[in-house]
Amino acid sequence: MNLKNRKIVFKIYLMIFAFLLLASVSFAFTSTLNTNFEKSPISAGFADINIIDLGTLPNNFSSKAHDINNLGEIIGESDGFACYWSIGREVQPVEVLNSEGTMILQINDLSQVSGYYDPITMLPEPIKDECRPFIWTPLDGEAELGNFLNGDQGQITSVNNLGQAVGWTQAFSDYKRAFLWTEEGVTDIGTLGGLSSQALDINDLGQITGYSQTSDGESHAFFWSQESGIEDIGTLGGITSYSVDLNNLGQVVGSAETSTRENHAFLWTSDAGMTDLGTLGHTYSFVSKINDQGYIIGGVADSIKGPYQAFLWTQESGMTLIAPTDTYLSEATDINNLGEIVGYYYFYDNLKLPCHAFAWTSEESFIDLGTLGGEYSDAFAINDFGQVVGSSGTVENQLHAVVWELPQQTTGIIINEIEDLIEEGELNAGQGTALTAKLEAAIVLMNKGKFLPAQNLLQAFINQVNSLINNGALSQEDGYPLIAYAQELIDLISE
Repeated sequence: MNLKNRKIVFKIYLMIFAFLLLASVSFAFTSTLNTNFEKSPISAGFADINIIDLGTLPNNFSSKAHDINNLGEIIGESDGFACYWSIGREVQPVEVLNSEGTMILQINDLSQVSGYYDPITMLPEPIKDECRPFIWTPLDGEAELGNFLNGDQGQITSVNNLGQAVGWTQAFSDYKRAFLWTEEGVTDIGTLGGLSSQALDINDLGQITGYSQTSDGESHAFFWSQESGIEDIGTLGGITSYSVDLNNLGQVVGSAETSTRENHAFLWTSDAGMTDLGTLGHTYSFVSKINDQGYIIGGVADSIKGPYQAFLWTQESGMTLIAPTDTYLSEATDINNLGEIVGYYYFYDNLKLPCHAFAWTSEESFIDLGTLGGEYSDAFAINDFGQVVGSSGTVENQLHAVVWELPQQTTGIIINEIEDLIEEGELNAGQGTALTAKLEAAIVLMNKGKFLPAQNLLQAFINQVNSLINNGALSQEDGYPLIAYAQELIDLISE
């Protein structure tokens, strides 16, 4: 399909979409809810929520799920061994050569699992403190990371949907130094003037955040890009700051010390600098994650060690608590690009009671996700298609990895162009799914009349397409019509 014809197709899509904006969209879960939380006045919200037991590795007794990508692939652990569940829910171990144990942190939309492992060594246990970074895929196994990372101490903390990884390594000095890894090699990100630095997250634009020692010996959050290099993003009046996440709009979140030595959650942008998100009258606040709408989740407390109450922060509403009353303590662990939140909660007056997994949506508010028949459950991640993973107690008093599948709204628009690019081999399945998830989520938000969050998601979509073009993963001829389509949608809802 040539460029002119593609633009015509997108114009047709746009007219279809404008018509669909007039239609209302319903949202409901359609499986079976099982909740055993005694005394809980929280309504299930949705009738019928199904919990799927993911089981364990052969001959194991327990398991936990930690992360899920937009393809529905899941990572976690079984009796302490790292493992991977395929789309078909088949489980296999994540094995690394010459290791005594592995820790996996994330799976991206390219099916790449990142983490670090403890190498087999003859060093005595008291002085052995080693770890090596690795990337693993279900088809190819462990990836070669090059001379620097394969033989040196370090960890991979994040890998984006272009296959670029960040973390820390001692390959460049005797101290921990933040690095960027690509197939072309390893880049030392540098420091803010001190001896050490660590990278914690990388977005699909190749922008990086983390923290570094300054020339004064303080620890400050940083933002790094290929254009600007490493930048000190400051504090809230104190001497320390730590970032934890950034989205595809280049917005960074974390916690920073104030002039009164308290730690507050912050949002940083290149235009506005660092903004204190507040504490809702408490002493401390922290951030867990920011999505591509600019929605932020975290917690507030009167002690730096908690216990915490989960919050959602948006530009429109500021900071609000997620749990319905002060009776509950809660932690929000993840938020997807539709603004759906997951985590776990428990009673304030009896912290010994088991916690329960929850989901939160703007339509249905707080929902207890139930268990496999036991007393305990927690939720750790949700993808852009409403699939939630975590763990749950069983009737036999065992702990098993689980997935809750929350059906999403359909838009009525088939994104043929991206699917064609996948079929033609111009995009791989992970890259295509990452783009489709953003676009479909934006259209769902537009159907609901939530135009500002939809604009943010469409801009994140444009940023990702530009990144694919700049990295040579997508040609200008194939990428620019996608950008033009997203920009026309932005213009439509901005009028």
